[in-house]
Amino acid sequence: MRMPKLDGLQTLRRLKLLKDEVKVVMMTGSYTRQLEAEALAEGARDVLMKPYTVEELIGVVWRTLASGPPDVKAGDLLESRVRSTG
Repeated sequence: MRMPKLDGLQTLRRLKLLKDEVKVVMMTGSYTRQLEAEALAEGARDVLMKPYTVEELIGVVWRTLASGPPDVKAGDLLESRVRSTG
């Protein structure tokens, strides 16, 4: 959650000030329990540690949007999208 001008927590705080109901998932390559606790306390829905798998990312997105099962597999999601469009 390190970036040139603002870090991830500062960005999260600004996003929540602009629109409190925005759903934010933080992604970091420098994970600590303290960082995760701060992010969750500031309103992040989840914190992903890099590197993460496609399945982990999709699971977090599903949980965050509360629109599907938490342990969906990437292949299953792709297959269902192909079926619905084809």
